[in-house]
Amino acid sequence: MTWGWRALPTRHSDPEGVGLKFYTDQGVITYTGDTEYFDGMAGAYRDSRVMIINVIRPGGERLKWHLCADDVIRILNDTVPERAIITHFGMKMAPVAMKEAERIERETGVKTIAARDGMRVALR
Repeated sequence: MTWGWRALPTRHSDPEGVGLKFYTDQGVITYTGDTEYFDGMAGAYRDSRVMIINVIRPGGERLKWHLCADDVIRILNDTVPERAIITHFGMKMAPVAMKEAERIERETGVKTIAARDGMRVALR
């Protein structure tokens, strides 16, 4: 496999924001960056083995320029990676991040974990 990366589109107040797609010998790892959900988003994230997703709010509590947990469900149902890691929690998300990760996994079938400081993930 060829190693490399490419920038992915985002919709955020910072027009220079990007998501990233890394091509590694362990598969494709994708990071959403700060973004709100937009049409065509899933197409950019397809073929990912692991997705790292910034999610500010739980449930359907949308905040302009950001993803909520319901958006994550929509993205994962469209892309179907092996694993999702949710991160970049807002004040409302932080206390319920583990429960939301369980709900996301239950509703998508994609193994989903809530990131924690210093966490490492081994890809095999």
